[in-house]
Amino acid sequence: MTNSSDNIDQSFNFSFFTSVDKKQIRWGYMKSNRSCIYLNNVKKEWDLAKNDGTTKNKENIEDNCKGIILLLNGRTEFMEKYQSVASRLSSMGYHVMSLDWRGQGLSARELPNQDKGYVKNFQLYINDLELFFNLYAAPLSIKFNLPITIIAHSMGGHITLRFLSEVYKNGYKMDMLNIEKSILISPMIDIITSPVKKDFLDISTNWGTRLLADIAIKAKFGASYIPGGKDYSIKNAKFENNLLTHDWDNFWLEHREIAKNRKLALGGVTWGWLKAAFDSIDTLNDKDALSKIRTAIWILSAEQDRVVSNKAQKQICQALPNVKFISIPNSRHEILFEKEDIRKLLWKNITNILSNNSI
Repeated sequence: MTNSSDNIDQSFNFSFFTSVDKKQIRWGYMKSNRSCIYLNNVKKEWDLAKNDGTTKNKENIEDNCKGIILLLNGRTEFMEKYQSVASRLSSMGYHVMSLDWRGQGLSARELPNQDKGYVKNFQLYINDLELFFNLYAAPLSIKFNLPITIIAHSMGGHITLRFLSEVYKNGYKMDMLNIEKSILISPMIDIITSPVKKDFLDISTNWGTRLLADIAIKAKFGASYIPGGKDYSIKNAKFENNLLTHDWDNFWLEHREIAKNRKLALGGVTWGWLKAAFDSIDTLNDKDALSKIRTAIWILSAEQDRVVSNKAQKQICQALPNVKFISIPNSRHEILFEKEDIRKLLWKNITNILSNNSI
């Protein structure tokens, strides 16, 4: 069983909303399971209510909830993969909300070949997140006065920073939005395009890849796979020398879920997605916009990450006014799905952050 130290007690309740550009986006909700952890206290409350004739409705149960967590995943991922993560957060006393980004999971795909990783621009992701937030997270937060925490992995971390940047740029008052903090796990501040860890090679390869992406878009190849990109196949999955995790069982988690539902699968990236990612990376690195973000941000960085750049994560901390950088030793990109000792350290940090309102 995946994440053997975690209790998988609940499942997401799934639904859909319609994006501004009329795409169907899947979202999920997992109610706080704190009543299971504090069963005796809750039982006493209900027994007392029955004995004294008072009425306890569902709004009173919210008193046992610590807040709302927006759980935002990375490229290729989907909510089923995060079931154990969401259930753990639920058992800690949080309502958990999540979504499948457009072009992946069971949200609308952008191309006829649904295996191709494509988005026209990252602003579409941000628009979807903003609408999702306004439709579901904000009303629940306001109704029950529940603070919101964003926990986001990889591409989800990138989108979170873009979202926060736009929120502050547009002059929203954060006490109205009630976003208390953000925990960014292996956030995609920049992409590593070279498999060899050498700064000069990283820079030169990154520059070359950006140039090729520009050329490909101008030549109308945006919907074509980049070299090496292909449709999803379990045959292409190899644990040995993978860049994601040291944990065998968790490496296969995503593939086990796809085996249950092939529609969850996503293949490699297209030139269109890559160009959109590079453009968004440039937009994100607006130091003036970043300096306006006042939300407390924790960056939990994977020490052995070769998917996204740790160097870029450290550099962006210089522009953020309320941030703390924590490196998780010996971890690869998917820290939430690492081997147990690494995961324990990660969750220790997450638990401390959730219980502490200041950097």
